[in-house]
Amino acid sequence: MATQKQRHYLHGDQKEDDPELWYCARCDAFIPEAHFFEGHHTKEKLSDYERYLFDRKCFPNKLRNSPGKWRRPNNPPNCIA
Repeated sequence: MATQKQRHYLHGDQKEDDPELWYCARCDAFIPEAHFFEGHHTKEKLSDYERYLFDRKCFPNKLRNSPGKWRRPNNPPNCIA
């Protein structure tokens, strides 16, 4: 029996089963879109967009290190990108 791959979310990705929620990697939680524009993470070194780009750049390594475990749709909705 094949195991279903776990959905990997990047910073700002829309939750698949709830379009009102978006993934904040800094909070490790799904939150309303307004969270990204309210200045909650102003002390972070990277902007939200830079964090998204960093996560996107690192994702192929995660796939290689854990083959068959993760999935990510092509061009999923993202409130930052």
